[in-house]
Amino acid sequence: MMNVKIINVPDYDEIGVKHLYERVVQRPGMAEYFPDKFPIGRTCNREYMYNVWNTMHPEDVKEVIEYANSQRYSI
Repeated sequence: MMNVKIINVPDYDEIGVKHLYERVVQRPGMAEYFPDKFPIGRTCNREYMYNVWNTMHPEDVKEVIEYANSQRYSI
């Protein structure tokens, strides 16, 4: 737990677990932290996914959040 880089992510649909989970798990070293499948109707916990992703690939998380913000707040 000491090594986990905790992050608070905006609650936008476009950067939600449903949209990004498959892409996140395919990143190098990520699959070992996630189960192969979830029970029917369940998905990965949002905070868990982003905290693990931010710990392993912080540049990816920063890029995704910046892109989502630029799309939401563009004129």
